[in-house]
Amino acid sequence: TFFLDYPLENKKIALFYCHGGGKGKVFDKMKKALGNNEISGQIDFQDPLKKNTEQNIERAVEWTKNMMQ
Repeated sequence: TFFLDYPLENKKIALFYCHGGGKGKVFDKMKKALGNNEISGQIDFQDPLKKNTEQNIERAVEWTKNMMQ
């Protein structure tokens, strides 16, 4: 819905999301909705506050650092 309400064009975008189940096709759907933008990275977190919280924090920090380079 966000991508439909706020069209983005010619942007460099990093995708992330949190979920409680399997990954499914969320990234595929996001990429399709974003169309002609550059996807610079993607990461997902499964139940980050319930499972492996410290590990997920480390993953998020490392991923963010990589996106900034």
